[in-house]
Amino acid sequence: MSLLRSILLATVLVGVPAHALTVRPPTFAELVAQADSIVRAEAIASRCEWRESPRGRVIVTIVKFRIETTLKGTAASEIELRQLGGQIDDERMEIEGLPQFGAGDRDYLFIAGNGRAMCPLVAIPHGRYPVVSDHTRGTDFVARADGTPLTATAQVASPLGELKPDRC
Repeated sequence: MSLLRSILLATVLVGVPAHALTVRPPTFAELVAQADSIVRAEAIASRCEWRESPRGRVIVTIVKFRIETTLKGTAASEIELRQLGGQIDDERMEIEGLPQFGAGDRDYLFIAGNGRAMCPLVAIPHGRYPVVSDHTRGTDFVARADGTPLTATAQVASPLGELKPDRC
């Protein structure tokens, strides 16, 4: 399967243009209400697998997290989140706008539809809040997906600025 075919298949599967993903920002109350679980977690590993879908074979990325704190949902020590896209050998399936996680990333995650949805985060980029270390001050702060500090829950409903490029 070529890269172009993978992108086209992803487009057909999720019904969005291959070039962008647009999501309406939820309010903080909507974000919390729509989440099956809310956790503070650290990404510890990831892998990609081929999966069969109703429309053909697709690549799925599975990210394993160590849960530090559970704020909503059933408490557990680890969780694996599954989302559409990834790379296996020279085959790549990418949906622009879906988050990429690297080992060591720490985040507050608002999770819904894990394994059933294209992305297991509520409102996709709005369901991830990275915990960023400020080494000059020796403290951590919570950021939005675009890297700006989150200072009030009202900011959740604001559109995101330009997203920082995700790791591949």
